[in-house]
Amino acid sequence: MMLQLAVITFGIFGLGTFGIFGNLNIIFATLRSKELKSKCGILIGILGFCDLTCIVFEWQNAARLLLGVQSWRLSCFIFMTPYMFMINFQSTMILAVALDRFFAIMFPIKCRVIQTRTYILAMITPGALYGVGIVIAGYVYMIDEPIEVCNPPLGFPPNVSIAWNRITISINFAVLFVYLCAILGLKYKGKFSRLCEENKIKFGDGNGNGKSYYRHQQAIMKNLSVMIIFFILSWFVCHAAVLIVTLFNFGGEAMLHIAQSTAVIPAMLCYSQNFYIYFWRSDMYRSIFKKQLLRLVKCGKHSSQVYTTEGVTSKFHSPSFYSSRGTESRT
Repeated sequence: MMLQLAVITFGIFGLGTFGIFGNLNIIFATLRSKELKSKCGILIGILGFCDLTCIVFEWQNAARLLLGVQSWRLSCFIFMTPYMFMINFQSTMILAVALDRFFAIMFPIKCRVIQTRTYILAMITPGALYGVGIVIAGYVYMIDEPIEVCNPPLGFPPNVSIAWNRITISINFAVLFVYLCAILGLKYKGKFSRLCEENKIKFGDGNGNGKSYYRHQQAIMKNLSVMIIFFILSWFVCHAAVLIVTLFNFGGEAMLHIAQSTAVIPAMLCYSQNFYIYFWRSDMYRSIFKKQLLRLVKCGKHSSQVYTTEGVTSKFHSPSFYSSRGTESRT
């Protein structure tokens, strides 16, 4: 019981509060800022929306636990269908962001030429199809029985849950592999750029744009390298723990259910961390977020001043005020 309360208060409500604030900032910044209308910026904005949706549905899971509601798999799965889709779409979006960085480094000209709408659709369609497919599989193989927690690992039927966990682990390894290839490709391109500079060979378009482009990509990769570390410590650990318990049968069904229930903590960390990483590591995002937060604070102060002014105005225009003033003048 104490473990459940710790998971609820810290893992879901605590991290979730920071996550909702952060992801809303990412979404609004992506919608409002021209600088974030790039292909990578839009993908990160979509990922922020996915993370926000996942947090909201985890909060209902926490509410069920606090209220002592007995969950059944079928009713849980029906209610959580949007989450079941989104959590799988979200995992592919992490891979999409990694692929975007790889393509931007290895095929810069093609990435800049292709239309943004076409590019984004190509990146998100496989994940959307995968999300729909895994949800359909959940309904087809559904086994309705009582479950401890209404979350994806327990909401999926047992066979589908095992397959889902292994597919997600495979996607996680693909993310790490793509990031590694991107880092190696960036180092190769950087050496080639320096070699061209030393030998006075034109690189890029001959105006230094090629060199500045790869310097920009290098700065982005430094930020994303930090995200890889946090990705491993959060989302990767979340699914790896369940996989290890499943493969080696540590503690039987009881241990598996504990692993599936407490895996929400690293998952919530994954849903909540991106805003704070961008704020810490990216000069561009930090500047945009600061302006956005400053605008929000000014708006709050302005509304407070308006409320105070309206209160004073209503006092001077009230009949009781003039009545009292008239009485004073007559006396």
